[in-house]
Amino acid sequence: MGCNTKNKLQRIFPTSIDIQPKLENLKEKGRIKFFFHSPHSSLPIRDIHLGKTEPHIEKNAENYCSRCYQNETIQPFLISDEKYLFLFTTNRDSKSPYNNYRYIVGYLEKQNYKKIEENHYSVIGKINLYNFKDAFPLIDIVLKKDKVRNYRVLKIDTDKTTKILEHFKTKTNIYDSCLEEIIRLKNLVKN
Repeated sequence: MGCNTKNKLQRIFPTSIDIQPKLENLKEKGRIKFFFHSPHSSLPIRDIHLGKTEPHIEKNAENYCSRCYQNETIQPFLISDEKYLFLFTTNRDSKSPYNNYRYIVGYLEKQNYKKIEENHYSVIGKINLYNFKDAFPLIDIVLKKDKVRNYRVLKIDTDKTTKILEHFKTKTNIYDSCLEEIIRLKNLVKN
């Protein structure tokens, strides 16, 4: 399923809105956004085999192809003074010692946006991605530790943002390896 394919489960927004994204004077805070991890890879990338298109790291974007969580996450994030969209997932690689746990595996630094179509906006910016062994456990920042599996979106205050960014400061950004892996898996799916 590509960018032009309409997802039948896609949320339909009945009214037209035009948002005014905030791109300057951003604060060191953000929110988390869930994505489905590929069980066919040890890297923290989306599940190509399920036809997932986000995060669309090929364009350094989130919600570039699909309008998932527009009202709950993307549009509120764009109009906020939040700088970071933290990407988290459940590791679905059955061979990994990190499987079945939720991790923040990277983040997008809000720099721009694109209006794709009516009520469909994409966040664009630098993406940093990290191996699962270097990831940040979601359980370390959620409000209700016993409900960690129920989180899909959550605002992250300045203190928690600092904690996450400090964690990643000494880790290696594997964005390029993740991009190569997505291209490799896309080619496998085509054949």
